[in-house]
Order: sequence, then C-alpha cells, then structure tokens
Amino acid sequence: MIVNPMYIENRSGKVINSCRVVYGYGGKLTLDKGNFKGTNLKNADLSEYDLVSLNFSGANLEKANLSSASLCGANLKGTNLKGADLSDAWLEGANLEGANLEGANLEGANLEGANLSGVKINKKTKF
Repeated sequence: MIVNPMYIENRSGKVINSCRVVYGYGGKLTLDKGNFKGTNLKNADLSEYDLVSLNFSGANLEKANLSSASLCGANLKGTNLKGADLSDAWLEGANLEGANLEGANLEGANLEGANLSGVKINKKTKF
C-alpha cells in the first residue's frame, strides 16, 4: 500500500526533499526513492524505518533515533551522526566514509560490509 508523498521543508517552507511512504510487512514504515543529501534531520525519530539504499550523504542526523532501522546500502558518506542511536540498526553494505560517529550508539548494529574508512569516533562511541 502506497500513501501520499512525505515532504521535508526547510525553514522558509520550501520543499527540499520528498519521498513515497510505503507500508511493508507488519506495518513497518518504508521510505522509497528519497534523496536526503545535506538535509537537517537533527533529533529525527526514524527508529524501525526501512531506509534501504537512500542517500543521506552530508546530512545532519545528530542525536537522531535510528535504532532498529534498516540502512542496508544507504549512502551516509560525510553524515553527522554525532550522538545518534544506531543500536540494532542494519547497516550492511552502507557507505559511512568520513561520517561523524562521536558518541553514537552502535550496540548490536550489523556493520557487515560497511565502508567505515575515515569515520570519526571517540570514547563515548559504543560498539
């Protein structure tokens, strides 16, 4: 079942990104065909969302809740994930090159095949 498009607006109300919202099995929310490059999603709650193969390069996901989200194959290159909750997230094959993971929670996250070159971590980063 596909529902109306979801739009993300900047401060002036201009639509900067849109995507289709698709419901999958068990009512899990899926975002399809979205480009969130450079988007400010600070403090966003995207827990349990299906965000497979979406482009978040250069986006601000500081302190975002991405727990149990599926980000397989997503482009997170240069993304600010400082303090983000990625616990139990699926990041198989995701590109995290140069991402800021300082203070992020990655406990239980699946990072198999993920590109982690140049990521920024600190003592508060949990694996």
